[in-house]
Amino acid sequence: MASGPRTRVFLRAGCTVAPLLLLASLIVVVPAQTALADPVNVNTLAPTSIVDTKGSHAGDVSALAVQDQSGTQDEPTKYVRFGTPGETYAGYRNYTLPTAVSPSDVTTITLMANYHGPIVSRDEFTWSIFDWSTRTWARLGNQNHCGGDTGTTQWPCNDLNSARWKNIQYNATGTLFDYVNGTDGTIRIRLASDGTGCAKLDHESLSVYSNTGVVGALYQPAVNTRWQWQLEADVGVFPETNGINVDICEPSFLGGPCVQPDMFDIDPYVDHNIAGRYGYPFDTAAVDAIHASGRHVIGYITVGDIERFRPDYQQFVDFDRACGGCMIGNPFSRTFPDEFWANLNNRQGQRDFMLQMIRARMDKVAAAGFDGIETDIMDTYAQGKKYTGWDVSSRTQLNYNIALANMAHADGLSVALKNDGGQISDLLPYFDYAINEQCFQYSECDGGGYPAPAWRAFVEAGKPVFQAEYRIDTSEFCPTANSWNFNSIQKSRDYSLFDLPWTPCR
Repeated sequence: MASGPRTRVFLRAGCTVAPLLLLASLIVVVPAQTALADPVNVNTLAPTSIVDTKGSHAGDVSALAVQDQSGTQDEPTKYVRFGTPGETYAGYRNYTLPTAVSPSDVTTITLMANYHGPIVSRDEFTWSIFDWSTRTWARLGNQNHCGGDTGTTQWPCNDLNSARWKNIQYNATGTLFDYVNGTDGTIRIRLASDGTGCAKLDHESLSVYSNTGVVGALYQPAVNTRWQWQLEADVGVFPETNGINVDICEPSFLGGPCVQPDMFDIDPYVDHNIAGRYGYPFDTAAVDAIHASGRHVIGYITVGDIERFRPDYQQFVDFDRACGGCMIGNPFSRTFPDEFWANLNNRQGQRDFMLQMIRARMDKVAAAGFDGIETDIMDTYAQGKKYTGWDVSSRTQLNYNIALANMAHADGLSVALKNDGGQISDLLPYFDYAINEQCFQYSECDGGGYPAPAWRAFVEAGKPVFQAEYRIDTSEFCPTANSWNFNSIQKSRDYSLFDLPWTPCR
């Protein structure tokens, strides 16, 4: 089951602007929140200078250091305008990586910008990163942020709202250390237009993640660890933790006083009901609160499908268009029509691209302080081409899943095997625990359609099984789950994953 959205007049940007206040240049460096086993660090960099190569800009570079424009706001002192009436524009911003970070340790470079300006069909503005080895510019993306100017009816882009500031986010791909000048640590980001419109940037920054390669002890939950699975939240509830109920306490199937989870599984991003579309804030408040109570938390990401509502969606669209439709497959399901099966084959570099994009997600989870990670959608091969749109072999899936586990461990994260029951025997050595949905309902927990002992193999190996049911009563699965030492819970019949209902078997 995948996470998804739970609720579901063009205005041309002018080139004229009021005089701007000039402020001193600055660089902002934000250290990562680092867990005990976490080798990942993040430096969030603001640009130090602007160089125009065609046309001109208005405003000081320091305005890009802080994001403070949204909705229909338009305060010229708080953004930089790029473009000159009647001319195309090109220019770059310089960033400086701290000398303490070796370019060879860089694992992710993420560009973030807050943009207001023309839509692509009127004037395309393209971001690129400079490759110091080839002296060329590598394309990152344009001002599209959800697959096009209009998106879909169910998940529309907000370009159609007048004067709407939009958050843009792109990961650099390829050989990342080539984007860092080995002499002085300079990273260059170019913005160029193909027309004569103007772009306003309220914010532009680079988040540069690096890995020291020194990993401490990974979080390994005990076999008997009560868990909570909350991927959704409502506006107005638990505001201190962005909608996550970290104090949940409910009676178990066994009765008696209420019990609390020892481990939480949450979406790293704040729910769209709270953050709004394309806000993309990470849920560090809940992580901090859970840790403060002496408990643990793992972050949810998908690794086998492409979600329209994620900040990296546009890059999958761009890759798919460039390779003639080789990446984005069929909709995941009727329940989740804005998610699409990804092609894990590598004939056109799809797997390599997927792994680099997933590495960026894992880096963000690790730097945010999570203890582990749930990697969802790990059984594309078992669904078949008719369902997914792709013919993925079991060997391809196996190699991909092993690569994911190794990548998580390199980031200091323990990792869950999710729902790939057919490959448990091969994957058990690589994964630290399992997460399963509905194996009791479909009689697959200790075999069924999977090789025996199926999920019980994790418990036999001293690794926990975190298990959820939706459509059957606790009396139908809890007694057996408890006897097998599964950590089973009952969630909502409609497959939603809010804090309640939550009934642990023990």
